[in-house]
Amino acid sequence: EAGLAREVEDVAGEFGADIHLTGSNTVKIGAEMFGGVPPEEKSDLKRPKKDTSVPFWAVVDSKGALMGMLHTMRRVELCRDVIVFISKKTPKAYLRHLEEREYRYHVTGSDHVDLARMLAILKTEYRAKAVFSDSGPTLNGLLLQQGLLDEISFLVHPCLVGKDALP
Repeated sequence: EAGLAREVEDVAGEFGADIHLTGSNTVKIGAEMFGGVPPEEKSDLKRPKKDTSVPFWAVVDSKGALMGMLHTMRRVELCRDVIVFISKKTPKAYLRHLEEREYRYHVTGSDHVDLARMLAILKTEYRAKAVFSDSGPTLNGLLLQQGLLDEISFLVHPCLVGKDALP
């Protein structure tokens, strides 16, 4: 499983994006697929100091579904740090959680994250010229429906799953 996780990171890195965008469901599924969520450590509570050539990872999480899980993203070698996009309806406990752990976050909508506003923030505040969306049908479908995509690449990454599986 660790080898597969590394292959996924390598493929994402080949796009040369300034921001790696994902949805909360994708993060949850990925955490389950790659061994679960380890406990937070003291180092997870501070912003990491990584090379500025490494992209930020942005996550859409208006429901606070990733409380206690964001550190799994922060630990990824190819993630400079995590930027969380939330809405006005995001639970206050999640806001405290983000602030206590020094996560950057932006409120961009009333009920749900305003994706157009999110992309504008990524462009202006984080100087993003290219955003790589690695997500599932919900977030990618919304980006497509709202006309917010310039290019679509479909990646087929077949692998066998099991004890002695090979890609």
